[in-house]
Amino acid sequence: MHRAGDTQPGALGPADAPEAAEALVAHLLDVDANCPACSAPLRGLAAPACPTCRQPLVLSLDDRPPRFGWFLVTVMPGCMTGGVAFIVVLVICWFGLQPRPAWPMFATVMTMAFADAVLGLWAYAHRARLIWQPPPRASGCWRWPRGVPTCSSS
Repeated sequence: MHRAGDTQPGALGPADAPEAAEALVAHLLDVDANCPACSAPLRGLAAPACPTCRQPLVLSLDDRPPRFGWFLVTVMPGCMTGGVAFIVVLVICWFGLQPRPAWPMFATVMTMAFADAVLGLWAYAHRARLIWQPPPRASGCWRWPRGVPTCSSS
């Protein structure tokens, strides 16, 4: 369910408004849904608007595949910072806090931070291959991530 002003693929246009309103009311007779604006329950709705906030509602199908780009861009710096902080704590515990030369600890921390950054960039660059793995074919053949065809012996 979306707000009436939102443009969604599969949404009915203004010419289909009576049919869309009837379809929405019929759909909400047996489905639990909440208003996208105020989160009020909409089960048993009598009109195509929220009874609490009067927000007009439309029934639409969103068949676009999920996109994780902005999610990864938002989450990756936090994950990388947490990983580097964990490694720093481990290195400090390993080397201890006794007076020693700082370069081994600094080199270890910087190497791990670089490896963490490279791994994060690799995961982002190959996100489509990591998220959308195709199911095995019925013939028993599949492709490994590197593109090497392999067939099972049956």
